[in-house]
Amino acid sequence: MTTDKPLGSVIQGSLTKGLEVRLHPDVSVEEMRVGKFLVVRGKRSHFFCLLTDVSLGTSSPRIIANPPQPDDDFLQAILAGNSTYGTI
Repeated sequence: MTTDKPLGSVIQGSLTKGLEVRLHPDVSVEEMRVGKFLVVRGKRSHFFCLLTDVSLGTSSPRIIANPPQPDDDFLQAILAGNSTYGTI
């Protein structure tokens, strides 16, 4: 993974709880490791950060209730990035 490629977009955050970043669809959540150092680029400043948590999210509770089968590559590809996503 190159350092110039953005991993995702900041979706929320606070001074005490840190930032939450939704990973872009082409970034694998499996590449994220707790303890990894990252740079968040703002309009005026760059912030040096430490990744402290990785989580998975879905846009619909129906996906959790009925997840695709492990061998269903087609459905997994459809859901990846939009309906299912990683956050750091």
